[in-house]
Amino acid sequence: MQSAKEIFSGIPYAYPFSVLGNVTREMVRAHPFPHVVIENALDPALFAALSATFPDSELFLEGNEPGNNKYF
Repeated sequence: MQSAKEIFSGIPYAYPFSVLGNVTREMVRAHPFPHVVIENALDPALFAALSATFPDSELFLEGNEPGNNKYF
């Protein structure tokens, strides 16, 4: 199986920002369904920049309460 680094090696700038780049077997969980748990997946500066520019939820909710597994 290829590593994330190998998969993204041909895509300029993709690998440094891949949250899968440092996944280890210990991060893979099987229960209750297959998934990966990545603590602190993003560089703190990148997270801060994304968080600062993310639109307010009111843009999507339009005064409504968010539902569970519901399109906004």
